[in-house]
Amino acid sequence: MKRNYYLLLLFTLISIIGSELFIFALSFKLLYDYKSPLYFTTYLVTLVIIEVLCAPLIGKLVDHYTKKKLVIMGQIINLCIIPIFIVFNHLLDNIITIFILLIILTITDIIVGLTFTSGLVGIVGDTLLEKAVSNREAIIRMVSIVAPILGGTIYAFIHLSDFLIIMIITELLSLVLFLFIKFNHEQTSEKNKETIEENQMTETGILK
Repeated sequence: MKRNYYLLLLFTLISIIGSELFIFALSFKLLYDYKSPLYFTTYLVTLVIIEVLCAPLIGKLVDHYTKKKLVIMGQIINLCIIPIFIVFNHLLDNIITIFILLIILTITDIIVGLTFTSGLVGIVGDTLLEKAVSNREAIIRMVSIVAPILGGTIYAFIHLSDFLIIMIITELLSLVLFLFIKFNHEQTSEKNKETIEENQMTETGILK
C-alpha cells in the first residue's frame, strides 16, 4: 500500500503540472494575444460549466465501470488529441479549436481526478486514506500556485504548442506511473463518495 501511496502522489504531481502549465499559457494567450477580456471571461466560465455539468455524470460512470480502464482511457484520449495540436499548431490560433481542446482536456482531467478519488481506499487502504487525501490536495493546491508563476516566466520564450509538448511528456510519464498502481478492489465506499464531493468542491474553487 505504501508503494501505491507514493506512486499516487507522484502521478498527481506529474499529471497535473503539465495540464496546469498549458491551461495557464492558454489563458495568457486569450487575455494578451487576443486582447479580449470577453474571450478570457468565456474561457473561465466554460471551465466552471464543464466542471458543474460533467462531474456528476462522470461520477456515475466511475461507480459503474472499471476504474483502471477509465483512467487509461482518459490518458489515451489526451495522448491522441495533443499531438494533433502540436503538428497542426495553427489550430492554436483559432478560437473555436482552442475551446474544443479546452473542453476535451477538462473532461479527461475530471475523469482521471474523480476515478482516483473514488478508488483511494482500494489504492492506499484505510490506514493511509486520510494522509493520501490531504497530501494529494496539498499537491493540487501547490501546483495551482506554482504553475502560473512558472508558466508566466517561460511564456515569453516559447510558443503555446511547446507547452503541449511539455504536457504530452507529463501525460506519458503519468500513464507509465499509473500502470504500476494496483487497484485492490473496485467497490466505492461511503468514505470515497464523501471524498469525491469534497474533491469536486476543491477543484471548482481552484478553477475559479
